[in-house]
Amino acid sequence: MNRRLKFLIIQLAAIQAVFLVILLVGSSYYLRSHKEKLANAISINAKNNIINNDLRRVIEDSFRISGSEFIAYKYENSKRKKLFLMPTSETDRTFSEKRNNSYFYGVIEKTLYYEKGSPIGTFVFIYQKYEYGNFVFYLWLSLIVLSLPFFLLASKNVHKDIARDLELEKEKFFGQSAKKWAHDIKQLTEPMKLELNSIKFENPEAQILMRQSLNKIEQRVLGLLGHSEGFYESLKDFEDKENNKDFYLLSNEVKNIFDELRRRYRNYNKVNLDLNIDVACKGYGYFEKNEFFRAISNIVTNSVEAQQSNSENKIDIKVKVEGSFTGIIISDTGKGISKNNLSEVTKPNFTFGKKQGTGNGLFQVKSFIESIQGKFSIESVIGKGTKVSLLIPLLKIKSNKVIHIDDEELLRRAWKKYFQERGVTVYSFSSPTEFQKSKQTNLKNSIVFIDSYMGEEERGEDFAKKMFDEGLECIYLATNDASHFKVSNYPWIKEVMGKSAKSAFAKIVEGIN
Repeated sequence: MNRRLKFLIIQLAAIQAVFLVILLVGSSYYLRSHKEKLANAISINAKNNIINNDLRRVIEDSFRISGSEFIAYKYENSKRKKLFLMPTSETDRTFSEKRNNSYFYGVIEKTLYYEKGSPIGTFVFIYQKYEYGNFVFYLWLSLIVLSLPFFLLASKNVHKDIARDLELEKEKFFGQSAKKWAHDIKQLTEPMKLELNSIKFENPEAQILMRQSLNKIEQRVLGLLGHSEGFYESLKDFEDKENNKDFYLLSNEVKNIFDELRRRYRNYNKVNLDLNIDVACKGYGYFEKNEFFRAISNIVTNSVEAQQSNSENKIDIKVKVEGSFTGIIISDTGKGISKNNLSEVTKPNFTFGKKQGTGNGLFQVKSFIESIQGKFSIESVIGKGTKVSLLIPLLKIKSNKVIHIDDEELLRRAWKKYFQERGVTVYSFSSPTEFQKSKQTNLKNSIVFIDSYMGEEERGEDFAKKMFDEGLECIYLATNDASHFKVSNYPWIKEVMGKSAKSAFAKIVEGIN
């Protein structure tokens, strides 16, 4: 039997017991009061009749009115003498036994006086305390019967509550299991997403297809897990169009694109590609990699196609810092563009000099650059060549040292690769204990990302306090349960976030936070 149902039965039984006690005490009190009134009336009547020596009528009337056993005494020479014992079948012994049994019998004694105050006799009344016992018992049974519908209703509600509690417990169990499953799946999908961004595809559509497939997997799992909060956070990247954007070291990306274009045009006669990257250019960009490649490729393709007959076409790509921007300048020594056409080349569907041109190349380039808050400009002189300048907002990192503490090895590897590809050193540890044993030095200005739950180890948020006290002031709690934490409860933690490496990198980039 369920504990709550037992409690209900005990509660109702206690209420019934209280009712029974109240009825017994109340009936006993009422009976005593009633007998007192009768004894007073009989005593007054007896006094008058004793004075008149009409004792028989006193006896008969008293026994008939009181319904109680009684004994009458008369005083003679200061001594009490028994006159009558009613009913006549009663004996002195049984009467005395009842008089001494205070549990079941009540005693009322009345002394009679003359007018001058001299006693003339005594009446002693004996009555059963529970004379109304049968009435009380049947009344109590009636109350029990009347309370049965209420008990059944309450029992039904208790069963409903029990069923609801079982459902809540079931949901709680599956919710906790879902969080664990989501955590485990997250550890697998996060490295996959990071690897997907770093793989070079001959066909960009293949990367999009793989990303969409991974998105569907996560969405299906999300539906099965009942929208686990920790897992939902990881899915936001896929639902957001910004997911296709990432942080890239511009000098590296331009170098990779240059190598690809040089291979593409290596058999073109008199086309000379040259790259010059300023060593001071260490800025980052935040954009979609395929769109960035397409933009540079469109410009270089236009330059190749602008080659003048029998003339060498020198295409220079320069990367340098220009104020708060990273400048990418692509110039050629091709045919050049007339002033009339120069004002039209960035408009959609405008083309000239190409039989199969779509007229959208430079329009797409300009749209892409402006979408990342950059600037686009083009200059050209007929017969001398064209120069296209792309200014991309300059993003710098706050620190090139990152401490990452997480018990998931695959995730640590993925983070390490992601950050190192962007020129940031990652010190990776599987637990607070491993971090303490490493005795790393010169980490004071490092940015820390630490998981909350790492098995039997100390909780991440607690260990973060120790790190903070030791001088590491920029600490992020990177957990799949970010929604369950309030930063106000942990003043030494800068922010609570998910486990996305891209989101973590955003925390170390100036101009993003």
